Formats: sequence, structure tokens, C-alpha cells
Amino acid sequence: MSVGEDLADEIFKHLNSREVKKLSVAISNLAHISNHQLTNILSEFEENATKYAAINLNTRDYLNSVLVKALHEEHANSLLEDIFETKETVTGIDKLNFMAPEMAVEMIRDEHPQIIAATLVH
Repeated sequence: MSVGEDLADEIFKHLNSREVKKLSVAISNLAHISNHQLTNILSEFEENATKYAAINLNTRDYLNSVLVKALHEEHANSLLEDIFETKETVTGIDKLNFMAPEMAVEMIRDEHPQIIAATLVH
């Protein structure tokens, strides 16, 4: 709400439908936020964004650290294995299973009906 409708529109264009819904629900649940609170929130965000953007993070190490703190080490390691195994081994038509439905529709929209049917069956 603090970024204005036009910028919010641009941000929403980069999100899938699940993310748009989640963000919209969060926005609708916001209580009144004073200018002072908003300034503090944005300042903290800017500090964190600058701090972490300046670091060239190894995503696997970063995720490991965060997940171990949030979950227990065994569960975090199992989840990381699933994430990176999926990332490395998913190819071809199986990638559709990990896409937002809207993206999958856009990819197959202009295909022959038999191709679309075969894709949906898979």
C-alpha cells in the first residue's frame, strides 16, 4: 500500500496466483499503520536488503542455515536434499508439475489439442 497502485501492479505481475493471494490476504489483514511505524519498517527493510544484497550468498548454505534454525537439522537436511535433487533432476514435461498453473497454460495454450490432452494426462 505504501508503494502505490502502479508499482504494486508491477510487483503483482511477477508473482504466481498463490503468491498474489497470500500477499492480498496479508494486506487485507493489516491494521492501521502510522507513518512512524511505516518509516521504521521500511528503514529496517532497507538495512536488511542492503546488508544481504552486498553479500554473495551461497544459496544452499543460506537455506541450510535458515532451515536448521526454523526446523531441526535432520528435517532441514532432508528438505534440502529434496529441494536440490528436484532442482537438478526435473526436466521436460515433469517441469510442468512444479509450475504455477497459469504458466503451464501459457506454455501449452497454442499447442495442438492432442498435445494439450497428452500433457494434461501426464
